[in-house]
Amino acid sequence: MAIARARLVDASVARWYHCMTRCVRGASLLADGPFDRQDWIEQRLRDLAQVFAIAVGGFAVLSNHLHLLLRLDPDVAASWSDEEVVRRWGRLHPPRDGSRKPMPVSDEWVEERLSLKRVANLGGCPAR
Repeated sequence: MAIARARLVDASVARWYHCMTRCVRGASLLADGPFDRQDWIEQRLRDLAQVFAIAVGGFAVLSNHLHLLLRLDPDVAASWSDEEVVRRWGRLHPPRDGSRKPMPVSDEWVEERLSLKRVANLGGCPAR
C-alpha cells in the first residue's frame, strides 16, 4: 500500500534526504552514444531545483544508478504567492499549442489559472 509523501516525509524531523534510484534489468544509465546523459541529468537537476523548494547538496551519476543529497526548504515554498506557484508550475508543465508544442508562460495564462483558483475557493464551478 502506498504512503502519501506528506505522511512519509516530515521536514520538521529531517530536511536532508539521500535518494537513490537504480536502472532495472541491468540497463545502463549512461549508455554509449552521441547523447550525453550525464550532462542532461545534471542540467535537469539544476532546472528542477529552481522550480521546487529543494537544494541539491550533491549527486553522483554512476553507470546504472543515481544518488542525490537533497535538502527540503518548506519555508521558502510557504513564502511563494499563488502567482509564483502558477509560474513555477508553468515552467515544469508549459502550456501547449494545438500541435502540442510548448509555448511560453504568458501573463494571460497565469491570470487564467489564478482566476480558476479564485472560483474554486468560492465554491463555484467555472463556466465552460
